[in-house]
Amino acid sequence: EGPDGCLYAAGGFRIVGDASGQNLARTCVENVWEYVGGGTDNTVYALAFDGDVLYAGGAFHTAGGVAGNRVAKWDGTGWSSVGGGITQAGGPVVYTLALDANGDLYAGGAFSEIGGGVALNLARWDGANWSAVGGGVTGTTGGSTAVTALVFDGGGNLYAGGSFTEAGGVTVNSVARWDGAAWAGLGSGVGNGRVEALVLSGPFLYAGGGFSDMDGDPTLDFIAKWEGVVNVASEQDSGVSDEVTLELSFPNPFRAEATLRFATARAKAVRLDVFDVLGRRVAVLYEGTPAAGQPTEVHLDGRGLPAGMYVARLTGDGVRLTRRLTLVR
Repeated sequence: EGPDGCLYAAGGFRIVGDASGQNLARTCVENVWEYVGGGTDNTVYALAFDGDVLYAGGAFHTAGGVAGNRVAKWDGTGWSSVGGGITQAGGPVVYTLALDANGDLYAGGAFSEIGGGVALNLARWDGANWSAVGGGVTGTTGGSTAVTALVFDGGGNLYAGGSFTEAGGVTVNSVARWDGAAWAGLGSGVGNGRVEALVLSGPFLYAGGGFSDMDGDPTLDFIAKWEGVVNVASEQDSGVSDEVTLELSFPNPFRAEATLRFATARAKAVRLDVFDVLGRRVAVLYEGTPAAGQPTEVHLDGRGLPAGMYVARLTGDGVRLTRRLTLVR
């Protein structure tokens, strides 16, 4: 679904509803489809939205009759090229697109150059130029070398999946993490096959694809979960935070019990809840009207909770404050 509330469909097709065009369409009214700028001349594999701007990646040469060369931009009124796209000979493809917090576009696929420069299967567009990302990826764990999945975590780390053995010269085997300066593998990666999709849910990274083992475990075939360190985006405080304060929990991380303190400048009914990363309430630590100007101290007993990240949320009339805490074993 796009920011305009419309449902977008991309792939390799020529007919959808009564609309005419190819490979990229949307519906904003039930059962009424329209092609986006006339669509593209070949398959679209990936879409990414940056506000009202839509990026498309795939195996196409043109979008709406405009030369795009596997990656193009739709601004709501017309298509344009993104830095010239991929102009190399043969059959280069963009399989996946992702945007970082700064709005830079990352493209993964099967290619060796983009925008006239060398980039091995992974590149970044900063709004003016394409550049390689940490030396790119090479080798293969099954089929041709390619990056087929990209996702960012809340800390700005980029996770890449596909069919490759190395990223920037580091052995990673089809799934890797780029922290902006260096590549790292996730365990020993895939032993055979390729990663087709990556999804982040809370602090966990899920990988799906045509692989027969992950991290040396043959029971982890086709889908697996990484339980290493994945950063979760912080929630934003809102409301009259100058009248209500919520201190960071201590200790943090904690092993058995965490202490939190909050205060209100005037009498105000508040509630302090703790949620897990899936949004499930695991504890109600306080509900009532504390004395104005006096700190209130509460405790979270983590002995019956699984290790992981949690969110403490203080809510009241016109205010919401959140703090993250981590339970370790």
